[in-house]
Amino acid sequence: MTTTTFQSVVRAALVSLAGATSLASGLALAAAAPDLTVVEYFHRPTDHYFITATPSEQTQLDALPASVGFARTGRSFSAWSTALVDRPLDAVAVERFFVPALSSHVFTASPREISALRALPLSSSGAGFVDEGVAFYALQPVNGRCASGLKAIYRAYNNRHDGNHRYTTDLSLQAVMVSGGYVHEDVAFCSNVVGENASVEKSAGTPRPAGEDFHLAGAVSGFVSLSDFLVGSQRVNAANARFDHGAPSALVNGVSVTVEGVIVNGVLMAKEISLPSSTPLSGDEIKGFINAVGSNGGLFVNGVSVDVSGATITGGTAAQLVVGVEVELHGAFLNGVFMATIVHIEDTSSSNSSSSSSSGDAEIQGAVANFASISNFTVQGQVVDASGAVFEDGTAADVANGALVEVHGKIVGGILMASRVEIKSGNSSSSSGEAEVEGAVSNFVSISNFTVLGQVVDASGAVFEDGTAADVANGAVVEVHGRIVSGILVASRVEIKSGGTSPSPSAGVEFEEEGAISDFVSVASFKLAGKLIDASTANFERGTAANLRNGVLVEIKGVLTNGVVKATRVRFED
Repeated sequence: MTTTTFQSVVRAALVSLAGATSLASGLALAAAAPDLTVVEYFHRPTDHYFITATPSEQTQLDALPASVGFARTGRSFSAWSTALVDRPLDAVAVERFFVPALSSHVFTASPREISALRALPLSSSGAGFVDEGVAFYALQPVNGRCASGLKAIYRAYNNRHDGNHRYTTDLSLQAVMVSGGYVHEDVAFCSNVVGENASVEKSAGTPRPAGEDFHLAGAVSGFVSLSDFLVGSQRVNAANARFDHGAPSALVNGVSVTVEGVIVNGVLMAKEISLPSSTPLSGDEIKGFINAVGSNGGLFVNGVSVDVSGATITGGTAAQLVVGVEVELHGAFLNGVFMATIVHIEDTSSSNSSSSSSSGDAEIQGAVANFASISNFTVQGQVVDASGAVFEDGTAADVANGALVEVHGKIVGGILMASRVEIKSGNSSSSSGEAEVEGAVSNFVSISNFTVLGQVVDASGAVFEDGTAADVANGAVVEVHGRIVSGILVASRVEIKSGGTSPSPSAGVEFEEEGAISDFVSVASFKLAGKLIDASTANFERGTAANLRNGVLVEIKGVLTNGVVKATRVRFED
C-alpha cells in the first residue's frame, strides 16, 4: 500500500462516524465521583496533541527534557478509571488507538468507530491501528447534547496528512481550532469537571480563545431541534448551551431569546440562551457530584453554583449535602446560578449489584404496563410500588398503562419502592400531550406496531428523518415524537438514529453461545466463550443492558465478523 493510499485510509477512518446513541435503559444506581484527571499535552516538533488519564504516563511526560517537546496545555477534564467498579452505569469505555505511521492517537467511545479502527489492524508494513485498550470511562452526549451541568469535550481533526485530533474543553477554543483549519467533529465526551490554567497554556504556546463572544437577540423561527433553528437569519446550535431562566423545552418558534456563543462554520454555537423572564423557573435537571459547599449553604455541583435555599430535599437531609455526594437537582438557571426546587440525594452506599433486600437508589424510565394500582405496576418489566412517592409534572392519577414515567427509589425484595415519579407524558382514553421517546426498536410487527423502551408506537402516519420507514426494524435506534392516544404513541415524526441490526448471511459467521460473561468493559466490549462481543445494538430478553456484568449467564446470538461478534440478541438465563 502506498503512503498516499494509507494516509487516505487513515484519514477516512479518523473522520467522525456518527454512532448510534440511545437513552440508557434499565436501572441506574448511585455512583462514585470521577477518580481520574485526563491531561492534555502538546508535542511541538509534530504539532500534535495528546491526552492521557494514566498518572504514571503523566509523570513520565512531565519529567522529559524540554528538548523532547512535550508540554502541558493547561487543559484537563475528569473521567473514571477501569478499576472503579461503581462508576455510573451510563459511563462508557473510551478506547485508545495508536497509529505508528503518523505517531498519533485516537480516542473514541463510538462502537461504530471502534469497529472501523479494529478492522484496520497494524500490518507488517507498519500501516494500521494498534488497539491500546480502554483509556478511561466517560459520559456520552445524547443527540449531541451533554446533560445539563456537564461539560462538553469537543473533538477537532487537523485535516492534514499526519492525522491528529485535539479534544478541547472549551467551545471558544474549538472555534479557534476550526478557524485554523481543523475540522469540527462535535462532542466526543461529557465531563463533570474541566480544568484550565491560562499561564500554563500561554507557556505551551498553543492557541487560546480570543475576542468577545457573539451576541444575538430575536425570535426563534424554523425550529427543528435544539441544534438547528434560526434567530433572524442566523442558524443556531444550542445543543450544549446553558439555558437561563427556564428549561431547553421552552425553546419553540416565536420565543424571544438572547444568544451568546461563537461562530463555527457559519453556525452560531450557543454557550448560553436567555429565555424571557416570564418563563417558569423549572424543567431543567442536573445530575452530578458536590464539589464544594459555600458558607451560605449553597452548593457547587459539577462546578455549577446551586441555590438550594428553596429546595425540597429527598433521599436524605441537608446535613448529608457534603463534598463527594451524588445528587440530582431539578429547577432552572437564573443569572448563571441553578435555582433548585428539588435536591435528591443518591445512596452512595449502594453498589451495582442487586440483592433480595435493599440494593440502594435506583432509577428507571419507560412506559407503564400491567397497571393494577399505584402500588403495583411495571416499567420495563420492573415491578414498581409508587404508593409513597412524590409526583412531579403530574399526579398519581396520571400513572396508567402507556404513560411514560421516570421512577426513582430503592429496590426492596425485588420491587422498586418509588420515592419520586416524574410524569413524562400522561395517558387517557383520548389524546394527551406531546410525548417523546428514544431507544432501540423491539417487538417489531409493522410500521404501525412496534415498541421503544416499552412504549407501543404507531408510526404509520409519521414523517421520517435521516431514513425511511424501511429502516425501522428490531435493533434500530430511533427518536419518536407524537401523542399518546389510548396508550399508544401515535408518531408524527421519527428520526432514524441507526439502522436495524439484522445482518445478511454474507456479513460473517452465525454465532450462538451460552455461558458466563467475562472481561466486561461495556455493552460494546465483553467476552463470552473467549469471543469479543459487541451488544450495543442487540435486543435484550429477560433483562436490559444494565444487567450485563462479569459472571452473569447469558445466551447470545449474532454474527462473527473480523473477530468480533455483533450480537443481535442477548437472553439472560436463570
